Amino acid sequence: MPVVIGEMALFEGLGAEGLSALVAAAKCGDYVPPETIFEIGSASDSLFVVGGGSVELVTRDDTGADYVAAELKPGDVFGALALPSDAPAIGARSGAYGTVYEVPADALTTAMGVMPELASRFAAIASARGVEFEGRRKAHAYEVRRREREREKAQIVTGLTGRLGAVFKSGLLGGPAAKRKRERLLDAVMAATALVAYADGEIEAAERDEVIATLDDLDILRRAGAEEGIERFDAYAAELEDDLDAGQRHALTAIGELRGDTDMGKLVVDICIAISAADGEIEEEEEARINEIRETLGLEGETADA
Repeated sequence: MPVVIGEMALFEGLGAEGLSALVAAAKCGDYVPPETIFEIGSASDSLFVVGGGSVELVTRDDTGADYVAAELKPGDVFGALALPSDAPAIGARSGAYGTVYEVPADALTTAMGVMPELASRFAAIASARGVEFEGRRKAHAYEVRRREREREKAQIVTGLTGRLGAVFKSGLLGGPAAKRKRERLLDAVMAATALVAYADGEIEAAERDEVIATLDDLDILRRAGAEEGIERFDAYAAELEDDLDAGQRHALTAIGELRGDTDMGKLVVDICIAISAADGEIEEEEEARINEIRETLGLEGETADA
């Protein structure tokens, strides 16, 4: 028996007769996750009460992907009356094994006639539900974009790794004669990535780790000297922290050593783009830095090759 309905604060004040009528009208259903209670957009006018376990309200984004818009626990209600007026199309499914009670619309209408203040209680629930929906929507959109960024980064890294490998195999950066060129490339990469990472005025520990991880993915640290590369990045970052103008001049001077070497310059620029894509969208400040690096290298108007 759905005795939980008679104990809910939502229906407090309805009276024994009104509660008994709701309990008698309620239908009980047991659900095993992720069993569907009703499909997205097909909810009836009934009121649903979570009697045990949990229920997930699901909706669909613009791409057709479903996501959880709200998670409900025992005692929570859902249905048309518990939704804000601007709610997206909603479906419901079991989140954990449990019971859901369905109160038909006519029984609910009768109860609201007996106790009109039920309308304001449902309005409060709908308002809170709307806040949760919006929070979940933003979180879902952020996660979708994060996965897109990961794919974009993977594509950039794959392309750059191939190009770097080809450069090293070509002998242009191999052997003692090319040692100075390797050092210039490594120095320019570390100076450029430090400039881009510092574009917003600081380099947090997590951001530094992401930069190093991306460079490691590109295999440039192993090829050009991992410890030395990290030390150079940290040195440029420290200079930017201590004296921004002087640090920028020093970094741009190191980058300018590759001016006239179009292939190496493009690698530096594209590595910067990979670094920027690693922690999200390329911000305006990062884009400005990348354009400044392009100018320093004499690559104005060039686009990424990765």
